[in-house]
Amino acid sequence: MLRKKPAANFLYGAYFAEALLLTETGASTGAIQIAGTDSDHQLPFFVTTCDYTLIGRSSYAASAYLSREPVQVGTLRGQDIARRHPRRPWHRDHTGNPRGHARRAVATIIYDLFKDVK
Repeated sequence: MLRKKPAANFLYGAYFAEALLLTETGASTGAIQIAGTDSDHQLPFFVTTCDYTLIGRSSYAASAYLSREPVQVGTLRGQDIARRHPRRPWHRDHTGNPRGHARRAVATIIYDLFKDVK
C-alpha cells in the first residue's frame, strides 16, 4: 500500500490481528477505506480507522442494495418482515383470534412487500 498508494481500500469479511495493521496503513496513505464484517471483535478497529464501516447484517444488505437484483432484494425484505413479526402472523389475525382472516392478512403483507419491485 505504501508503494502503490491506492485511492480506495475495501476490506470485507473476517479479519484477525492483521485488521488494524491493514487499516492503519491505508489511513496513513490517505485512501478511502470501506470495511464490512460481522465479527464483533473487529468492529472497533474498523470503525476507528476506516471511513465507512458496514456492521453485521448491513454488509449483506449492501450487495443487494447496490445490485438491485430482485431475488436478493426480495430475500432481504422477507427477512425484515420475519424479524418484525416473530410470532408467525398466519396463526392469528390482527385481533388475536386463531386463524380468522389471517390468510388475507398474510396476503396483504406479501403484496405490500413486493408491490414496488420491478
